[in-house]
Amino acid sequence: MDLRVEDKTTLMLDGGKLGERKVQSLLDHKALVIVIGKTLTPVLKNLVKKGKISFIEEDLARAERLGVRVQIVPEEPSARPMIAALADYWEERA
Repeated sequence: MDLRVEDKTTLMLDGGKLGERKVQSLLDHKALVIVIGKTLTPVLKNLVKKGKISFIEEDLARAERLGVRVQIVPEEPSARPMIAALADYWEERA
């Protein structure tokens, strides 16, 4: 897989084993990673503790009930404020 995510903010919507593997791949490609979910694996918790990734604890099923829909955001600098606003929004509710 050709990932062009260096210095790009990426959202991972899975704090489990699958998300863990994907997060590691994103970090290997120098992405800035925010994980949104209800739980984290011990490895992901350690990455949060070390400041390597950010975590927003949010039940995605609850988010969906509130009308939140996942969107794929273009990898362009103009998208960063929108991603930051989304992260802030959910962080306030965690």
